[in-house]
Order: sequence, then C-alpha cells, then structure tokens
Amino acid sequence: MTTVADVLADTSLALGPLWVPRPGADVRWVATSELTDPVPFLEGGELLLTTGLGAVGWDAEWEPYVHRLATAGIVALGFGVGLSHPGVPAALLRAARTTDLNVLAVPRATSFVAISRAVSRALDAAERAEARRSLTVQRDLARAATRPDGPAAVLDRLAAHVRGTALLVDPDAQPHPDERVRAEIARLRPLGLRGASVLDDAGGRTAIQPVGLHGAPETYLVVHVPGRWSNGLHGAVATAVALLGLDADTRARDLRAQRRVRARAVELLLDGDVRSAAAVLSTALGGTTVPERVHVLRCAGPRRDEVLAAAEQRFPAPLLAAVLDEELVVVTDVPRDWEPLLEGLRAGVGAAEPVEHAARSAAGAARALARTGPHAPLVRWSDLVGEGVWSILDDRSTTLFADALLGGLDEELIGTLGSFLRHHGQRGAVAGELGVHRNTVRRRVRLIERALGRSLDDPQTRVDAWIALRAVTRGRSGADSPWSRPAPAATLDR
Repeated sequence: MTTVADVLADTSLALGPLWVPRPGADVRWVATSELTDPVPFLEGGELLLTTGLGAVGWDAEWEPYVHRLATAGIVALGFGVGLSHPGVPAALLRAARTTDLNVLAVPRATSFVAISRAVSRALDAAERAEARRSLTVQRDLARAATRPDGPAAVLDRLAAHVRGTALLVDPDAQPHPDERVRAEIARLRPLGLRGASVLDDAGGRTAIQPVGLHGAPETYLVVHVPGRWSNGLHGAVATAVALLGLDADTRARDLRAQRRVRARAVELLLDGDVRSAAAVLSTALGGTTVPERVHVLRCAGPRRDEVLAAAEQRFPAPLLAAVLDEELVVVTDVPRDWEPLLEGLRAGVGAAEPVEHAARSAAGAARALARTGPHAPLVRWSDLVGEGVWSILDDRSTTLFADALLGGLDEELIGTLGSFLRHHGQRGAVAGELGVHRNTVRRRVRLIERALGRSLDDPQTRVDAWIALRAVTRGRSGADSPWSRPAPAATLDR
C-alpha cells in the first residue's frame, strides 16, 4: 500500500505537512472536489484535493466540513494555496487538530493532476511489489509443505513472513493461552468450515481460520500480527490454510486406509489366521509385526472412536486396534498400557493367549465385558476365573435354571441341600450343622433326590444344585421365586 508518508516523501510534489497525526494511513485513491460537502461522492481512504473555491469567506463552517471528512474516512486533505486562498485557512487547521485528518499544503506550482499521477504510479508499484511478495510467500510455503514436518514447517515460515506468530490449535483451542481466542473458537465451532474470524486490539490483529476440506474442522489456524495487515498478509494466511487443509485431508485419507487394514488384520487374528494377518500388515503398513502372545480387549461406549484416535497418537506400530460391530477391539501384548485411555468406556480384558488362539482371549473378553457396570467399568477374565464359574453366568438364565431344578423343594429341604453340598455329602456333619438326627438327614436327602429326579452322588447333580442354590441365595427376595412359595403340605418329619 501507499501511505501519506510515501506521498510526502515524493520531493517532486513539494507538499507541505501542516498536520499529520497519521503518516502511516493508507492512501487508496486521489479525489478532487470543490463541493462544500463532497462526502456523498467518496468511499473512504482518499487523499482529497481542493482549492477551497466553494469555501471563500468561511470561518466557523470549516469545523463541520473537516469533521465530515474525518468521519467519512478521508485520510488526508490536500489544500491548494495561491488561488482561492493565499494560504491554508487557520480555522481549517484548528478544526483538523481536533481530528486524525491529515492536512497537506499543495503549492501553486504543483498541479492536482501531478499528484494524482504520482499516487497512481505509487499504487501500481506497490500492487506489483505486493504481488511479487505474495508469489514468493506462496512458493516458500508450498516448499515448506513438502517437507517431512510439513505442517510445522508451514507454520514456521508463515510466522516469519507475517512477522508474528502462527499456531495450530484443536477445536477446544488447545494449546492457545489466550482466553479470547478460546472463546471465539467456541463460538465459531458450530459454523464448521465457514467459521472464520478476526480479533483486533491494541497489540495487533489475530486471524482465526478453520483448517480442512470436508466435514468439521479438526484444527484452527491462529495467526497474530503485531503491526498492520495488508492484502499480502491475507494472501499468506489463505495459502497456509489451503496447504494445511490439503495436508490434513491427505493424512485423514491415509489414516482411514490404515484403519481399514488394521481392522482386517484384527478380524483375521480373531479367526485364527495369523499368517494372513501378518501378510496384510506387512504389505500395507510395512514393518508392522504381530506379538507372539496377546490379550484381547473389547470396549464399548460412545468414546470408542476418540480412544482409538488417542491410541494412534500415543502408541507406535504395531497398533492392532479397530472398531468392529460397535466395539473397540484391541489385540495387544501389554493391556495395562491401554487402561489409562479407557476412561468413559466399559472394557473387558481377555487372558493372555498365543496369538494363534486370540479368539479364545476375545471370548473371555466378551464375557468380562458383559460383567462390567457403573461400579466396575473394567473387568478382566482372570478376575472372573478367580470368582468361579458362577461369575460368567447371567442372572436371568441361572434364575430360570434354579426355578426348574429346585422348584419342588421347600425352604427346609433347600437348607438341607446346601449343607449337604458344603459338607461333601457327609451326613453326620450335615446333622451336626442342622441340629437334627442322621436319619432325618437321610430321609431329607431321599426326598430331595426324588424331587430332583437325580442322585446326589452324581458329581454333575452336585454342580448343578450348587449353581442353582447360588441363584436361590441371590434371589430370595423375588416374588416369583420358588423358594418364596409355601412349603408343600406333605413333607417328611424330622
């Protein structure tokens, strides 16, 4: 751009700086007018030239005239002396000193046409120089984008060209320290890729631009320039946004392709086809290997995609994880490394198995996942094994099983059966615990076997009865449970 100072510096014009509070103001064009109110015919940013022909005899009228020009955004008033007025009127200067309107004296020997030509030449030269600078900046940023550290290199070169700072932040404006920027990005987020903004303050200008080509922006470019902005700076920021958007789109496509490969490899591992899984990983991802022993993690919850993205940032290859059938499935040799990431998810962890038997670990992880809840969001298969077979049976099935098996027994016989199983069928120990005669125990056992239709000497019967009794113990308060019914009328006496 061409400034008031640049026009004054042209010695061929011999302009006199009478009141120049803003020498750095940009001159967009030159206009000439002898109207007492030229404002309706101006756009702002002009150097206005006049001889004051329509203002002969003015005094108090200069103040509203000057204030109209200043309010309209006229950057300077060039007053031609030696024609209508021998000099610049003192009342005009007094009025100008209450505004930021620059006032220049134009000598009789300098024509208005000469000033217009000089400014036009300066504007053309500035525009050509700006175009050359913009082209240089675009080439420099494009070269930076081809480097291995493309985004970081683009930001570094952009900051150098704008003589400010350039930072990529996430949709939560992290890691930007300015609260105003964070609040502005929060306001812009619903607008998606249309959400751009500029913040001005005494320290300069901050531009905020969404980065991306499709969908919601994953990052925002925040550029702060401490000085004045120009068209060239806008061009530099636009170029950087385009390059960063292309890089983000390319990385997103690559990531989607990698995820498809990993998902197929995980499916093959769960099918027991280790050789094909290793071939897929080696061919598509290069160097990715399969551990010899693995745990399978099965995770459910709305944050599964977010957790997968975090894992991709945290863990180097091999990363054998994928979202399959609404679950995040992980095949890993070190499951505890994943546990800090799983907050907000329910997760079941399978036992360590040779990778050829990953499906076995996955089945255990599914059982563990089924036992998770608000107070136990992460359950390991090894924990369930430690609790016994009861831990893997669902409540509904065991209740129905207990109803079918023990429905013919009253409370007395259920108590006897429990004691019988605890004491491994030793009638004397059962009699001692219940405080009855051994013959009473034998009679009750016969009655229990008759109701069950099985012999309690059969180990399978004892296992089934023990599981059913566990269900009885857990469900005694249920209104429809068999143990809440009245005892049969005909029972053996003690």
